[in-house]
Amino acid sequence: MKSMKRRRKQRAADAGQTDLQDLMGHFEVHNRTEGKSPRTVEWYNLALGKFRNWLIEQGEPTVLSALDELRVRRFLLDLQEKPGIKGPRMSSHTMYARVNALKSFFNWLNRQSYTEEHRLADLKLPKVSELVIEPLSPDEISRILGSMNPNTAMGSRNTAIISLMLDTGLRLSEVTSLKDKDVHIEDRYL
Repeated sequence: MKSMKRRRKQRAADAGQTDLQDLMGHFEVHNRTEGKSPRTVEWYNLALGKFRNWLIEQGEPTVLSALDELRVRRFLLDLQEKPGIKGPRMSSHTMYARVNALKSFFNWLNRQSYTEEHRLADLKLPKVSELVIEPLSPDEISRILGSMNPNTAMGSRNTAIISLMLDTGLRLSEVTSLKDKDVHIEDRYL
């Protein structure tokens, strides 16, 4: 048991000079081999890449030994103060996802013995504002469907896609990723 603790401490010490870019690569390989969805892996890469770029812009070191909760909090504060895509601030959902990605990464660093402790264990996930999505009214649905000609190939396709989304609640990304093998017309399910 003491030997295992000693090896763990040695690995953490050795990893101290490892650059964040290399650790991100290890994290990506881990996530992909663990079966995380490509979108999740992409999101982690994006969030960690933004953190690394911010460190470089600030003139901060990007080696593991320099990464701590204070630097992460300063990064998050900077994100909070920048305008978002759809408003004056980044959405609470985006902030939650960024913090979650960073916490997941630092938790992984600890589990893999790159660090002796989970450096973001005390960092709380931000509160998320409730997102209320208003459904389309019957009039809005009629106008959308009425704008298409179901007697043409494109109009028929578009009507089917819109109807599918309205009837099932599927998102556009989910509909566009459907394959022939996912559609079972005879059995009436996707």
